[in-house]
Amino acid sequence: MAKQEELAKVISDWKWGGNVQELMDFWFDPRLAPVDTRLEGLVQKLRAKGIKTYLATNNEKHRTRNLIESRGLGKWFDAVFSSSSVGAKKSTR
Repeated sequence: MAKQEELAKVISDWKWGGNVQELMDFWFDPRLAPVDTRLEGLVQKLRAKGIKTYLATNNEKHRTRNLIESRGLGKWFDAVFSSSSVGAKKSTR
């Protein structure tokens, strides 16, 4: 199923103020939704000490793939766990 069709099913639940195309533009354009790189140095220091690092996200699968592959978060972490692939959301606590 196309990204737009998948997002159209849930966009109202997310209380997004725009349409599906506007959400996708926001999500996938690094100028509109830049990755916060403040933690990159800390993550790299931990990895340099042999400490495994992991990212848990509630992002949907296309956004997760974009963050990992196109935005470079895949090189920061040893593994990424997305609610879209795991089938459960991470805790808000």
